[in-house]
Amino acid sequence: PTYTTLEISMVPSASGEEQKSTLGANHFSVDRSAGLAGQYQVAYNPEENVLFVSGSFNHTKTHGTLCATIARINADTLQVEKTAVLPAIPENNPGLENLFQIQAAYGLAVDNERELLWTGGTRTNSVTAYSQKDLSRVWDSLVLEVEMLTPRELYVAPNGAVLVTGMGGYQVISAPTAEGERRVSPLQGEGPAMLLGPVADESRSLLYIPNIVRDEIWVVDMNTWELARKLPVIGGEDANTPVGVHGVEIVSTRGELYVSAQGREGKNGGLYVLSFEGEHLAYLPFGKMPTDILLDAERHLLYVADFGGKGEAAVAGGGTITVINTLNRAIIDTVQVAPTRINHQVLLKDGSVIAVDKAGDYPAAEVPYVLDARSGKYYEAAEENRPGEDSRPIVRDGIAKVYVS
Repeated sequence: PTYTTLEISMVPSASGEEQKSTLGANHFSVDRSAGLAGQYQVAYNPEENVLFVSGSFNHTKTHGTLCATIARINADTLQVEKTAVLPAIPENNPGLENLFQIQAAYGLAVDNERELLWTGGTRTNSVTAYSQKDLSRVWDSLVLEVEMLTPRELYVAPNGAVLVTGMGGYQVISAPTAEGERRVSPLQGEGPAMLLGPVADESRSLLYIPNIVRDEIWVVDMNTWELARKLPVIGGEDANTPVGVHGVEIVSTRGELYVSAQGREGKNGGLYVLSFEGEHLAYLPFGKMPTDILLDAERHLLYVADFGGKGEAAVAGGGTITVINTLNRAIIDTVQVAPTRINHQVLLKDGSVIAVDKAGDYPAAEVPYVLDARSGKYYEAAEENRPGEDSRPIVRDGIAKVYVS
């Protein structure tokens, strides 16, 4: 792959003695190369040193996708080791009844203990588990005819239960019985909700989940999977304008929640720090549309990715990661990682960060996971051919590694 390397100087913080991040750490560097088409999320198995990335290219409100996969990627080289052959299913959109689509994966969560990869099918209202080893299908709500919400993101509990967030609230897929069977709860939650990515405080058996519709953090008791309370997030620049909460991280020892916010009308975007009781402790305004948030607890660093706006990269902006010191809540640096649209991040065991974007700036290449809409069979191609439309080149997004040194 072709790499671009950026050298960015990092300003040491005042409280350097208690902080790994400033000991000899004077810059970040970025290596970025071509990833999949239509990337969404990334997950990590540190023991196997592999990443899993979901990709779904060119789906719209009126049709599903004909190019989608999950890739297993070497975390050192960022080379694709294997791609999944995802199920081909009938189109569920009006006027496309005789055509096929791919049951694509969007949200990802690893169960490394059981070597499973859980995925959310946002366009097919499905949840599917795959084997991490060979990417074969192990559990599928569509096959079992289990009714699921429109899923967004997933969390795997230590016992193997899976909480799925999305439209209207959340559902819980129970841990497997001795016979390997799982139960699925009805939709849980109240009021208007679109729940995004959960983060667990496993020491206190609590799960924190952002509700972007209501600008609040739902606190779920992991012993009962019931909604225990809601913590509102109020605009730091304008209390009467929505915040657009997106991601959450926690530092249990400090009793602090860190909430990334997209902002609305050019206001209230950035980072909010709340106590576990919901008291607002700090607000750091930055970015065009800050979305994904990632904590490196050992180095006291927060990484907040900026998705940017609409249109071409020059207009959309974003593509940066803002790095924040959790000890003094200071912005250390803003690192340009992609041209625009960073969507998701994961922390590697060596302290580097993987960021997947949706910039679409790498040229099309032949991939083996393109579906023929009429036959439902896969073939290899560098463009998607949808009946009644012009062929479309399968341009690829970027995958970047951010090194702290």
